[in-house]
Formats: sequence, C-alpha cells, structure tokens
Amino acid sequence: MQVDIYIKESEGSRELRIPWLPDRVRCDVNGTRMESFEIIDEGEVDVPSGSNLTRFSWESIFPGEGHKDLPFLRGKWQNPKKIQTMLSEWRVYGTPLRIIVTGTPINHDVYLEDYSVDYESGYGDYKYAISFKQRKKIKISSKKAHVSRSVSFGSSHGGGGGGGHTYTVKQGDTLWGISQKYYGAGSQYGTIYNANKDGIESTAQKYGKSSSNGGHWIYPGQVIHIP
Repeated sequence: MQVDIYIKESEGSRELRIPWLPDRVRCDVNGTRMESFEIIDEGEVDVPSGSNLTRFSWESIFPGEGHKDLPFLRGKWQNPKKIQTMLSEWRVYGTPLRIIVTGTPINHDVYLEDYSVDYESGYGDYKYAISFKQRKKIKISSKKAHVSRSVSFGSSHGGGGGGGHTYTVKQGDTLWGISQKYYGAGSQYGTIYNANKDGIESTAQKYGKSSSNGGHWIYPGQVIHIP
C-alpha cells in the first residue's frame, strides 16, 4: 500500500501532494501526545474522535532542483519557493483546508496553524516543520429565535456581527481584513466571498486573472455585500 499526504483547499482548487514523506505524522489533542503514524513502516494510528480538536504535525523536506529526480519522491517536482508561498498564504488568510493521509483514518478539515523553514544544502532543499489544527463545525441553536448558525473552530476566532452592510474595497484591502473588521475574525472571510462570489470572480477576470483564487484577488472600487 502506497502512502501519500495531500493538502487541499476546501473552497479552492489548489492542492499540494507532499513530495518527501516524513517519518511520522503526529496527532495531538490539546497538547497531549497521542500515537504517531509511522509513514515509512506503514503502521496504523487511531485518530481521536472525541470533542477535542486534533493537531497534526510533521517535519520533512521540500526537495530543491538538485534533488528533483530522486526515485522516492511523490508526484511531479515543484519549486519549494512556490510551495512556501502557497503555505504562507494559507496561514495568513486562514484558508480552510483538508488533510488526507492515504491508507490511514486521517482525513480531516483543518487550518494551517504553524509553518517554519530552514534553507539548507547545495541542492536547494527547504527543511520544514508544519502543523495543522482541526476545523470543526457545530450548530448553535437559539430556542427563542428558533434559528441556528454554523460556527467553525480550529483557528483564532473573535466575536462580532455585522450583517446587512455594503463595503467599497480600498487599495490594500483583503477579504481577511474586511472580515476582521465586521466579524472580529479574519478567518470568516469565506462568508463574504461566498456572498459575493460572482462579482469577485468576474472582477478578477476583468483584471486578467483566471480566477480570484478564492477571494485572494479583490480590487479597489468594488462594492461587496457583508451578510
């Protein structure tokens, strides 16, 4: 059985197949060390299914151009600089992700929690450490109003509301920043993107982009609805 690790955008099209498999993927709940999945030996791990949020982490290498032909690498070689840029965007924008380790029970919605890198060797390798925090959705019901709303956990969230507004995008704005302003949590930017998806995508195409990259590209003067 071949083991692979995939990181996919939940609301976008980008996907990363980990090229150089780590020795193990660690699963932790609230800082308590749990069993580790031995990637090389293809062992098994029981991923906790309780109410606590699970943290996944590992250390490995993104191979540089000098190592792109190593026989054990997974998938097509990608420039590690390009990979690092994508990971940095995922972390900064709080992008909802899904992490999958084939052949194991690990198939979870997550946020990228932390990422660090060391540049080493003459081959252009990036040695990195990465961690993800599980993203859960629960429904909170109000008996008086007889309504419910969905809340995501796993990233840093604040309070706040801000429904029924319109906002004109200014130079330097991001959906993350706008979400932070109205909802108190930048990670809720997907709510704004979904409410304005058609307009955001069509505007991005007018500016020569194939897509907005899930709301990454927005432009001054555009009026968006804040639900």
